Amino acid sequence: MFSGQRKRKLQEDDDVICIEEEAEQYINQNSDEDIDGNQDEITSGKESLFNGKPLWDEVKILGDAKTGKLWLCPHCKCEFKSSYTRIHQHFFGPGPNKISDITRCQALLKQPKGPQLLQEIIDRVKKAEKSGVHSQLKHSTLLPLQQVKQKNPIVESFKKVERDFVDSAIVRWLCACGVPFNILWSPYFHEMISAVNKAPEGYKAPSFEKARTSLLDEEKRKVENEIAIIKDTWHMHGVSIISDGWTNVKNQPLINMLAANKDGAMFLYAVECSGVEKTGSYIKSLLIDAIEEVGPSNIVQIITDNAANCKLAGKEVERVYSHIFWSPCACHTINLIFKDLSKQWPSYEQFYTMCKTIVTYIINHTHALAIFRSHSRLELLKVQRLDLLHIML
Repeated sequence: MFSGQRKRKLQEDDDVICIEEEAEQYINQNSDEDIDGNQDEITSGKESLFNGKPLWDEVKILGDAKTGKLWLCPHCKCEFKSSYTRIHQHFFGPGPNKISDITRCQALLKQPKGPQLLQEIIDRVKKAEKSGVHSQLKHSTLLPLQQVKQKNPIVESFKKVERDFVDSAIVRWLCACGVPFNILWSPYFHEMISAVNKAPEGYKAPSFEKARTSLLDEEKRKVENEIAIIKDTWHMHGVSIISDGWTNVKNQPLINMLAANKDGAMFLYAVECSGVEKTGSYIKSLLIDAIEEVGPSNIVQIITDNAANCKLAGKEVERVYSHIFWSPCACHTINLIFKDLSKQWPSYEQFYTMCKTIVTYIINHTHALAIFRSHSRLELLKVQRLDLLHIML
């Protein structure tokens, strides 16, 4: 039946012939298995990949039936009730001298993109079979049996112990080094685990010296190559220089510089300013250094908070560069607006003071904080004196 079907396709489409011949080449190496199937072979589409039956992922499972699994072919939109073997025959046809009780997928045979879709299915199935298939699949495979890795349920059960050992080692490392558990959400952590899984046997982690020298320099070059894409947009879309002051964990005052536009933001550098009076002239010199580094022709505006020294620095920069203007921080501006409003209405200021006092009391008393957390999913945060908007929100 498969041979006669291929002969008919010889007159229709040469691409179909190539795919049919490749499918036939793999199928000729196998004979048909028990197409009646048994209940152990019927698995859900969600678990098929783990059970070593990759073709279940190529169809849509509609439900269970008494004689097999009810499924829908996403290509020809036909519904069938059968076992895994008939899915194999639906996509690739029966073996030589075999009669199939299920029709071939006509969409893969007649549609213009059918040969390409069939080839993609063959590639995915072959890749999955190299990783391992269910022990019941003796003939419904594309690769020869000697190339197919059979999954032994007993062996797989023992691998759970190995996986648990690895999980325990990771958690022990997190606890011993004081690494927060939210690091497990980082995509870079999962990228590292995938790289380790693909590493050669006997791989050892890099040494301390190698990590802090050559590997660190290599990562720096990679980051510079990535941000170069954003830098290339500066001359077309312009860029804003953003500056703000903050204090690190060592209580050292810092003034940071960032560059941002619609394509992304990047950290330029931070200046440690211990023992330096932060006058308007000093901040102006820092802003001019940042402007010269980025390029004055690329700068559209500079953004700082509304402090008097920052405002003075912004005006001085406008005098030096006529095309660059200063913009105040929107969040700081809203904070100042609400603070001015509180001065206009004494009752409003009293309400704000009461809210701030309550928040401070709860944060500074552990029992009160425990009671608050037991009745609310929200978290109270410490805010600065001028952050009136944050208090109200």
